[in-house]
Amino acid sequence: MGWALLGLKLVPMIIQAVTSTEEKSVKKGQDKQDEALQLLNQLLVISQGTTVSARDSDVIAGADIETRHLIDALVRFQNATTVSAAETLSTE
Repeated sequence: MGWALLGLKLVPMIIQAVTSTEEKSVKKGQDKQDEALQLLNQLLVISQGTTVSARDSDVIAGADIETRHLIDALVRFQNATTVSAAETLSTE
């Protein structure tokens, strides 16, 4: 059950990191993803006060590939919904 609670804590932070990076970064691809991961780590430090717990750090470091896949999925979702919304508005 610990993984579920960690997921509930991390997913909003991942969304925030991706959204902020998408709005502010001029980088592309892997560099932009690295920037989002860096921001995620900073958000984790802020949420923990001064340090991220060793357990959370280990889980996050061990889930780097999965976190990158989630970031990719969120970006694809954002792109698809943006295109869909634009198409809906242009047909009205």
